[in-house]
Amino acid sequence: MFTKNEEDEKKTQIFEYNEHKWKPYIGDEVKTWVGKNLQRWIDEEPVWFTDYRKSTIPDWAVEDKALLKRLRSKKVEDIRSKRRRSSAFTGAQEFPQ
Repeated sequence: MFTKNEEDEKKTQIFEYNEHKWKPYIGDEVKTWVGKNLQRWIDEEPVWFTDYRKSTIPDWAVEDKALLKRLRSKKVEDIRSKRRRSSAFTGAQEFPQ
């Protein structure tokens, strides 16, 4: 999924999957990609870069703490909190093979 797509919108879907399944294999690549693109996404606000999508980007993937602070609005933090509570019951999706 991540490595087979060129579009940022499609690539961000990686964050919907259980990171323990993919982070050991492509975590560095994902972190580099986020680092190269996050400033642009925040500035340009593409249609797909919703508060929900912002909430799926893990803190470890954002090296620039100032950008992380801009990414984590109150609304995004509320969504993250709800996602954490619901994942405790449902679990994250499995990464497609």
